[in-house]
Amino acid sequence: MKTNMKLDSIAALCFLAIVIPLGACRSPYDGYGSSLYRQLKKPTPENQAAHLNLLAKVIERADRNQVRPPPGVCAEYGYNLGLLGRTAEATDYLDREVQHYPESETFVSVLKRIVSGRGRILSDQEHSSDSSNDLDRGADR
Repeated sequence: MKTNMKLDSIAALCFLAIVIPLGACRSPYDGYGSSLYRQLKKPTPENQAAHLNLLAKVIERADRNQVRPPPGVCAEYGYNLGLLGRTAEATDYLDREVQHYPESETFVSVLKRIVSGRGRILSDQEHSSDSSNDLDRGADR
């Protein structure tokens, strides 16, 4: 019985020796969720600026460590820059998202259209083909 308690104590100490240092590691996303929530819940200039600064820090940390930023961060940062009218910078960060994550190209192209002021999510050709499909579907009902 004492041997089992001793082994349990050793196992618990080993576990704590591993978990405590890992718990002290900071994620590049620290504060992201609450920052985004604040920005969406109360879109004040202060909350928007704070969220933009957090995204910039995540990107800077990734650059400093010579790793890719987490997926979507460059796109979100670029999109927010575009909303502020900083179109050239926005395009740079949107392009950077595609460089890091090529599978995001379709989505990022939509963000680029919005940021560039063209505003339409679908091109005219895509829009007209989708509209005709809607009409066809409506006739079947």
